[in-house]
Amino acid sequence: MTILEVISDELNAPAEPDAVIDDLAIDSLEYIELLHRLEQVFSIQIEEEDLKNVVTFKDLCEVVDKLRAAKQQSFDPRQNHSSLTEIEQKELKRRADFSG
Repeated sequence: MTILEVISDELNAPAEPDAVIDDLAIDSLEYIELLHRLEQVFSIQIEEEDLKNVVTFKDLCEVVDKLRAAKQQSFDPRQNHSSLTEIEQKELKRRADFSG
């Protein structure tokens, strides 16, 4: 599922990349729920600081992509990741086994 698909699904409407988020009929609770859904789907943590320059859905997608990339770069499969879900732990073990 792409980031825009998650956004569209959560808002029950198509999410155009260049749409200005504040121009849409999205209240603050819906926006928070959207951010929470993105965090869940992509296993990231979005901080308020990350959102300071977000104006469009494209901006939000770039933030999510940046956080996903940072998470992947900081990952070491040999470390203990007990805070990860069971599915995430299995995937990490599979990757570690695959890479030798």
